[in-house]
Amino acid sequence: MFTGLIKELGRIEALSPADDGLVIKLKAPILRKNLERGASVNINGACQTVINLNKDGFEVYASAETLTRTNFKHLSFGEFVNLELPLTLNEFIGGHLILGHIDCVGRIKSFKRDSQPSILRVEYDPKYELLLVEKGSIAVEGISLTCFDISRTSFSAAIIPETIKSTNLQFRKPLDYVNIEFDILAKYINKNKGGAPVSLTFEYMNQHGFEVSHD
Repeated sequence: MFTGLIKELGRIEALSPADDGLVIKLKAPILRKNLERGASVNINGACQTVINLNKDGFEVYASAETLTRTNFKHLSFGEFVNLELPLTLNEFIGGHLILGHIDCVGRIKSFKRDSQPSILRVEYDPKYELLLVEKGSIAVEGISLTCFDISRTSFSAAIIPETIKSTNLQFRKPLDYVNIEFDILAKYINKNKGGAPVSLTFEYMNQHGFEVSHD
């Protein structure tokens, strides 16, 4: 489990097809100090398992299923990716709880950097519309963000300069593909409605025991 606060920008040093998947070699000297074989690491929002270690980085194996469900199939040599280690019980949850299981691949519709904060607009699969709530949490490329101005096919998120500086959003542009994971709380609420989809509103959540506000 992760929180969506990126710890390091890793650099792709090699992409090697293996079986039906892909071995990804990354340079990440900061995270390398705390990794061992078999450890979990979040890469652009997707939880992966370390299969090899080297002096200043590590390798993971992305399965065919991972390639299908994420933007890993669009990765290229030299590209920077967001990295985060799993949450430990003595850490603050600075973002929100993220499982590292990508729900869909979205696409950047626009990225307005001429304002502070910058405004990122992302298109997503409309079948997930009911999992979004105004000012709710969402993970984009593994980054914990707050969404607003939600439509059936897209949403916006305000990006502060520090987030741009410390993540791969500094390299992202319109039409780029991004990994999206919706809030696990929203998934369970919809699941526990007996299969009947519900639209998540602040009023609905307060009625069902979740103390939330518009502020």
